[in-house]
Amino acid sequence: MSSQQLIDEFRRVRLLASASEELLSELARISHIRDVAAQTTVFRHGEPARTVFLLREGQVLIEICAAGVGCRQVATIGPGELLGWSPVLASGAYTTTARTGTPSSLIELDGSELNRVFAQRPELGYEFMKHLALAMAKRLNATRLQLLNVYGTDSESVAEPMPGSATQKAATS
Repeated sequence: MSSQQLIDEFRRVRLLASASEELLSELARISHIRDVAAQTTVFRHGEPARTVFLLREGQVLIEICAAGVGCRQVATIGPGELLGWSPVLASGAYTTTARTGTPSSLIELDGSELNRVFAQRPELGYEFMKHLALAMAKRLNATRLQLLNVYGTDSESVAEPMPGSATQKAATS
């Protein structure tokens, strides 16, 4: 896939739609496409974190695994979402396991090259990290919602809305 085709792929991703042409060009330079079958492990918890992934097509299941408990799916990643961002956060290893749920197409970004670009061009690193922070916030919110589903709500354990919050205003209206 040509550099321009990769840039076009990045532009279709909501997370990177507003990214500068310069950042997208750098990302395209250090990226390649990988098509994988369903039920393929993309990375495992504890493996050296070398690649950041952007899902083009398909579905990736994110799992956490613990001794005595086994693996539990905690998220489902869809097209346009980032995963495996550990290399950018200077984490030596992946903290989850990612497995394709369907045939999938991934854009793989070389983590060490990504960090090298960001060290040389901090403004591009800052721009990328803003996009990454949005992805992380979305994942954190999805995890919170999943925990609510798992544990339900107990009226005695539900915290009171913060004074002045939209929830508190709605409750008092």
